[in-house]
Amino acid sequence: MCVMGLRKLALLLIITLVVVASTTNFCQALDEPLKVEVDRTVTLTEWGSAIVSDKITVSNIGAKSVNSLTVGFPREYSVFMKGVSATDSKENKLTVELDADKSSPTYWLNVKFSKPIGRDEKEVFTLKAVFDGLLTFKDNKFVFKFAAYPTLPLRVEKFSATAVLPVKSESIGFDGKLGINQSTSGENPTLNYGKGGFLEAYSSDLFSFNFISPNQLLLQSSWAKREVVFSWSGGIRVSDTYHVKNLGSSLPSIELTLPKDYFDIEVSDPFGPGNATIKKAGDKTNISVKPIFSMLRLNQSLTFTLSYSVPPKLCLKQLEWWGLYRFSYKYFSDPKDVVEKLNFKIVLPGGASVTEPSVPAKSLMHQTIVEQSFTNVTPLQDLSFTVQYKYQHFWASLQAVELVAIVEIVLLAFIVVFRFRKPAAAVAAAVPVDKVRGFVELYDERISLKLEVEKMGEDLARGAIPRHEYKRRRKLIEVRLEEVSRLLSKAKGELISLQPRYRDTVARLEKAEAQIDAARASESQIRGQYRAGKVTKETYRAVMEDSRKRIDKAKATIDSITISMREEAG
Repeated sequence: MCVMGLRKLALLLIITLVVVASTTNFCQALDEPLKVEVDRTVTLTEWGSAIVSDKITVSNIGAKSVNSLTVGFPREYSVFMKGVSATDSKENKLTVELDADKSSPTYWLNVKFSKPIGRDEKEVFTLKAVFDGLLTFKDNKFVFKFAAYPTLPLRVEKFSATAVLPVKSESIGFDGKLGINQSTSGENPTLNYGKGGFLEAYSSDLFSFNFISPNQLLLQSSWAKREVVFSWSGGIRVSDTYHVKNLGSSLPSIELTLPKDYFDIEVSDPFGPGNATIKKAGDKTNISVKPIFSMLRLNQSLTFTLSYSVPPKLCLKQLEWWGLYRFSYKYFSDPKDVVEKLNFKIVLPGGASVTEPSVPAKSLMHQTIVEQSFTNVTPLQDLSFTVQYKYQHFWASLQAVELVAIVEIVLLAFIVVFRFRKPAAAVAAAVPVDKVRGFVELYDERISLKLEVEKMGEDLARGAIPRHEYKRRRKLIEVRLEEVSRLLSKAKGELISLQPRYRDTVARLEKAEAQIDAARASESQIRGQYRAGKVTKETYRAVMEDSRKRIDKAKATIDSITISMREEAG
C-alpha cells in the first residue's frame, strides 16, 4: 500500500507540474506585450547594391507603453551594410541604434519610436538598410543571398516578403525553406514568399536566388567627386568624376542622365576627351560613356568626368539686392550605388563670403573654396546642399578691370622689349600649348595601346585568355592604333610647322620607339630559336637581358621627352 501510495503521489505531482507549465506558457502567450506584422521588400539598384525595406506594424496589447523595438539579421552580413534609416507613418525620422548587442550572433538594430506606444495603440514604421556585396556574379549569372526575413525577439503574427528584380530579368533558381511564387510588379519580375505566414521569436533563415538580366549592372564605386565652379561672370559649371570597377558581365557603355536644361555637356577621361554619345530624350539628356577598349570587362576599372553647365535660375536665388545669394544643389546626384568615398568642392568667386552653413572655407586670390568629404554615400541619404553667401557686384567689375589692366601691362611689356631689344637677339616663339598637349595625349594613348597588345600576348601565352578572344580584342585595338597613328602624324606635322625646334624632339621620340620595336623583334627571334633548340640557355638569357636594357633605356628617353613637353604645355 505504501508503494502504491507513493506511485499515485508521484503521478499526481507529474500531472500537476504539466498543468502548471501549460498554464504558465498560456499565460505568457496571453501576456505577450506586442503583436507584430512584417512586410519585407528587397530591391536591387541599377548598379548592384540592395535596399532591404521592412514595413513593421506594431500593436501594443500589453499594459505598459513601448518605446522601441529591436530588429536584426545574421551578424556575418553586417560588413555589407553601408547605411540604415527608419521613418514612422508620418515620415518622421526615427533614431536607430546600431549593433545594440555586440555579443549576439544577430546584429540588432534598436529602433526608437518618436513617442511611446500605449496600450491598444498601433504604430507602423519602415526600416531601410542598404547593403553592398550581397549580389555577386558567377558563371554568367547573378546570385543574391541574404536573410529571408528580419529577426525579432518575439513572435511575428504575419509576414510576407518580396524580392524585386530588374526589368527583363529571368529567375533561374532559388534556395530557401519557404514557398516561392513568381509574379510581376509593373515591368519588374518579383519573387514572393511567406505571405500570411508567422515566425517564431528569433527565427532566422537564409534565402538565395539566381537570375540573368540584360539590365542589371554590378559596378563598385570606390570614389567619386563633384566640383561646382562659379565664374566671375555668373556661370555655373559642374564636373562629376566617377571611378568604377566592373564586377559583372562585360559592358559596352555606362549610362547616365542629366536634366534637359543642362548644356555644354562634355565627357573626358585621364587621357583627354572621352568616347561618349549624348542625346536629348524628352525631359532628360542621356549620356552613354564608352570605355576606351570597346568593352569594360570583369574586374576592369574606368575613370571618367562628366562636365556640364547649369542654368543659374534653377539653383541660385538672390535673397537681397545687396549681394546675398542662396545656392541649392546636391552633394552628388542620386547615387545608383554605394559610393565609398565622395569629395565635394564648391568654388565661389573671389570676394564671396559664406554665411550659412558654417563650413570651413578657404580664400585664394580670386576664389573662395568650400570642400567636404563623405564616406559610404547611399541612395537612402538626403544629399541636398544649401550654401548662403555674400557677393558684391563690384567684385565682378573689379575682376574685369583687373583683366584689362593685365592685358595692358602685357602689351606695354612687349612694346618695351621690342623697343629696347638688341638687334641680334633672337626672340623665342610662344609655345603652342594646345598642339603640344594634343600631341602628348595622342602619344600616351599609342603607348598605352601597344602595352595592352603586349600584355594580351603574355596572357595568351600563359592561357589566361582564349585565342579567339585575343584575336578579337587585338583587332579592335589595332583599329584604334591605326586611327591614333594617323592623328599623331597630323599633329606632328602641325607642331613642327609652328615650331621647327620640335623637329629634333619628334625625331628623338621616333628613334626611341624604333629601338623598342627592334629590341622586341630581337626578343621574338631569339625566343623562337631557343624553343627550337638552336641556341643555348645562356645565350638566350644574355640576349634577353641586353634587349631589356635597350628597351628600358629607350623608355626612359621617351618618358623624359614627354614629361618635358607636358611641363611646356602646363
